[in-house]
Amino acid sequence: MAALSSNGAIPLKFAIAGVGAMGLEHIRNISLLKERGSTIVAVADSDARAQREARAELDSFGFPDAKVLDDWHGLFDCGADAFIVATPNYQHAALLRELLPLAKMHVLCEKPMCTTMQDCLDVEALLKKHYDQSKWMFMVGMEYRWMPPIARLVKEVDGGGLGPAKMVAIREHRFPFLHKVGHWNRFNKWTGGTLVEKACHFFDLMRRLYRSTGADVVSVYACGGGGVNHRDEDYDGEKPDILDFAHVVCSFSTGASAALDLCMFAEDEQTEWVSVVGTRGKAEAKCPECSFRVTTRSAKSLAPGRTPPATGERNAPVVEHVGVDDKIKAAGFHEGATFFELTAFAEAVCAGAAPPVSVRDGMMAVAMGTAAHKSLAEKRVVAISEVLPGYSV
Repeated sequence: MAALSSNGAIPLKFAIAGVGAMGLEHIRNISLLKERGSTIVAVADSDARAQREARAELDSFGFPDAKVLDDWHGLFDCGADAFIVATPNYQHAALLRELLPLAKMHVLCEKPMCTTMQDCLDVEALLKKHYDQSKWMFMVGMEYRWMPPIARLVKEVDGGGLGPAKMVAIREHRFPFLHKVGHWNRFNKWTGGTLVEKACHFFDLMRRLYRSTGADVVSVYACGGGGVNHRDEDYDGEKPDILDFAHVVCSFSTGASAALDLCMFAEDEQTEWVSVVGTRGKAEAKCPECSFRVTTRSAKSLAPGRTPPATGERNAPVVEHVGVDDKIKAAGFHEGATFFELTAFAEAVCAGAAPPVSVRDGMMAVAMGTAAHKSLAEKRVVAISEVLPGYSV
């Protein structure tokens, strides 16, 4: 059972820019870190309804003294030492260009880090100039790494029991994108495209699962389309242009591969399935079932004869339920992942450790999504070096 921890103080004073659905989720989850010393100093959003909702959430979850502002600039000098960027995707770059040169707060920037490769490169350069030799940390929010069953899968892969990973498969089937303020998530120009906005989680997870092998992504091929969801929507004469579904295959430098199956109209519940196959076995995680399954190859499978392994010769799979504390689960919509991500961020800050998800990780996830959209448009395999000049493995 993934549960609350009281191990060590993490006395961070948070500011949150953007209090839509994700910003409100951060408020609820920071409330679970109060016993370890964390608090919220102020939040900001330009939308009046979001401000009202944030005020109600702050009061309900024990932050009555936290300020609610209408402009993120007011957060720069609010007394916080940790800054969460939870604004709409297309606003990340502009905010970070102003925030990072100040070099006065740790930063957790929600995914995607930016919506274009140039913006990602600009942010990387700002961090190198202003953060690399400072005490401040920058981390990209990739909470799917911290979904308890997926975190268990990552641990299994890192442990080496499966042998070197050769195949990764990820499936997310779910309901359509929800409505956001100003309808920003209906248009590629504001989201970066579905394979940046949504799939960056999965591209990041692919790279994380191959980390122990030293492999990194080389090329991407994608196919898919739209037109199932949002067909009757119209915003000042503009029709949504985002993808509804896609298959994406990524080739890695060791010859290993990873595949994504994404569908935004499959069912009424958000479901994830992640599978890793190594040379000696296979492991898989499922959400929201919170299940983890691992099986290793038997001696008969490793050295096959003329017949397949019989019942008594097969290794039995091990199945675990990897649940989450009810308080943590109630605080968000990602099987508790946001809480564990915030905890990892805060603990890394307080320990002076490297960020669990680096600026490079954030940029590579955007690069893979950008390459996938280019592949869709041009109907061909796209090398990562085509969207990230100078890239090599």
